Amino acid sequence: MKKLENLFQRKNLLFTLGIIVLIAAATLVAVFRINIAEEQNCYTTLFQTGDQLNQDIARLINYDKEQLESLAGIFAGYDNLNDEIVMNIVSNYRQCGMVSGLEILLPDNTLILQDGTIISDEDSMDFAKEAKKGAYLTEVSTDSDKRVLLSVVPIVKDGEVTGILRGVIDLDELQSVWNINLYGVRADIYIVERSSGDYIVDTSGNKLGNVKFIDNKSIIKR
Repeated sequence: MKKLENLFQRKNLLFTLGIIVLIAAATLVAVFRINIAEEQNCYTTLFQTGDQLNQDIARLINYDKEQLESLAGIFAGYDNLNDEIVMNIVSNYRQCGMVSGLEILLPDNTLILQDGTIISDEDSMDFAKEAKKGAYLTEVSTDSDKRVLLSVVPIVKDGEVTGILRGVIDLDELQSVWNINLYGVRADIYIVERSSGDYIVDTSGNKLGNVKFIDNKSIIKR
């Protein structure tokens, strides 16, 4: 009789241990699946935020272009782009999008700066070539040790390009403009020039470089 009781107790113990093992296994599987789901949700949120940032930047670029086209339309009404009214508009321009300053390239390849200074710009842009391009956004260049993009819009009078209006976008200023919070903390933003791979914006505070020098980082592609 005692042997039967011992056998029964052993079976109960094994059964209990089996249940514990099954519960532990089920818990581990559940935790693993929850972690996978949460990780996927994080990626989804990042992708959605990235898409929204792209749309915001595109809207800002279009907004700047529309503002510059409006100004170019006003400037087209003047026979001389050195006119005092034109110079006043240029010098008193205040940033309302990404463009922080204005410049006007003249047919003789001289450039009217925002402070009214007129300089030769033959080494930077050729007026004849620029007049054929229409409105566009340049690649990153350096202006007085500042990294800039130029939003370029032609000034057209009676079908002829009489000047090139350039909206100056100071990329170093944009470093502190972008601010996105995810999961209760600040997220770093990286904007890369597609043609060169150079960072245009890197809010992490690291020295700007090129994507080919990424170290110990994984790039997730959709």
